[in-house]
Amino acid sequence: MGAIAGRFHRDNQPINPDSLEKMLKPLRPLGSDGGGSWSSFNVAMGMLINHCGSSPNTSLEPYKSSDGIVVVADSQLLNLKELAL
Repeated sequence: MGAIAGRFHRDNQPINPDSLEKMLKPLRPLGSDGGGSWSSFNVAMGMLINHCGSSPNTSLEPYKSSDGIVVVADSQLLNLKELAL
């Protein structure tokens, strides 16, 4: 289990970085294995993760591609290279 939070301002107003942290704070019990966040002016996304299973996942999220794509997901991608992300 984990948690995802995000904010998007349609009017292009900048996001206060503290607002994402305020959304994630009450969800911390769902992310005992860490988390991450990303923001760019009027968009902010964050995630908390709690790994399950016998082998811990060491991937970092949010995932940021070299061409600027950012992905936050409560999922497991087993074929990341094949998806060319």
